[in-house]
Amino acid sequence: MTARRIGLLLVVAIMVGLLNSSVFATGLGFSWPVSNSNRSITQPYHLANELGYSFEHRGIDLIGDRGIYATESGTIVLSGWDTYGCGTADEAGWNNLSEAQRTSRSCGGYMVKVKHSVPSGTNYHSLYAHLVRGCYLTGGSVTKGQQLGVMGESGYVTGRHLHYELRTAESHDSAINPSSDLTTEPAMTSIFPCLYLTGNVVVSPNPAAEKDALTITIPVTNMGPAATVEKIDVTMRTGTGATWKYGTSSPIAFAQAESKVITISGPAWEGHAGSWQITSIDYRYLTDKWRGVDANGKTLTTSFVVNASPPRLELTGDVTMSAYTVTGGQSVSFSVPVKNWGGNLTMTDSYLDVTTSNGSIWKATGVNQNIAANGTTTLTFSGQLWQTPGGTWTVHEVSYKDS
Repeated sequence: MTARRIGLLLVVAIMVGLLNSSVFATGLGFSWPVSNSNRSITQPYHLANELGYSFEHRGIDLIGDRGIYATESGTIVLSGWDTYGCGTADEAGWNNLSEAQRTSRSCGGYMVKVKHSVPSGTNYHSLYAHLVRGCYLTGGSVTKGQQLGVMGESGYVTGRHLHYELRTAESHDSAINPSSDLTTEPAMTSIFPCLYLTGNVVVSPNPAAEKDALTITIPVTNMGPAATVEKIDVTMRTGTGATWKYGTSSPIAFAQAESKVITISGPAWEGHAGSWQITSIDYRYLTDKWRGVDANGKTLTTSFVVNASPPRLELTGDVTMSAYTVTGGQSVSFSVPVKNWGGNLTMTDSYLDVTTSNGSIWKATGVNQNIAANGTTTLTFSGQLWQTPGGTWTVHEVSYKDS
């Protein structure tokens, strides 16, 4: 009898010890960070020497659809690469560390941490780790069920999953077992895609000439949930330092994990010959939400050459004439402000034609000069007015020859 009572007390003591070590949250009403479609827990919350594990795991690991959602409203207090024992982001999952070093330290890769305002008077935080690089929110307030990021494989992982923690304070040591508290499904609002390059960006033709039609080919894959990209913009810096943009004209629907080749066309900007470079590719997934396409190790900042087109002069102001009287035979001059929109110009002959009121044409001779590509100048033409005829005269044409 006594032996049986002692055995019962031992069992009770062990059960109480387990419950005290794996503290559960109760009554918070938080929602799951992953939707219920194909969702499962691959590793539960446990401390060292619990549930058959020799090490602690102060969170739960989840797999399922790739959208990651805030389990409660709050404010993002941390986002980016986990710096606690995680090496640098370039190490791509701790490749420079031994297995023993990995298992003895924490590495969440790219992650987001949210401080919650409920329940009132508490200091709960939730943490979402191993997100896809570049595909997570970086700050501001979030609402319950709002998408925070995309499930990935960054940091120390053996496969794609979300590591989720619920903490009573900011520190890792305050993490509690959230399993019994995740009682509702996420609202799944503000779903955004996550576009990665799957090949190099190509611009053709290369080299091009000013005003030539350019085609930009962008191979991408959507690593996030299904969503519609409203617009994709390609930003370039021209050889003269100006910024030039090309963009898609209609929305593009992406399924989860869908790959597409996006082509964007437009003319090379006249007057900006030289080396051009793509500086960024951005996409808009909501009216005012923009994200950058992740290079994913591919060539995003593509360089190409735009050659100057043949010289072409355009007026930049009104043609003016020097003072004159109604008497013929006097010398006059004309000033013609122009810009050269093409390549370098070496003038060999230039004339300004004036049409008289009786239909005759009178010519003034220009001063030949060199005009650099994209350069501006004022051309000067002079001559002696005819003695006859009188009447109204009109500048009709300015012409030139080049070498």
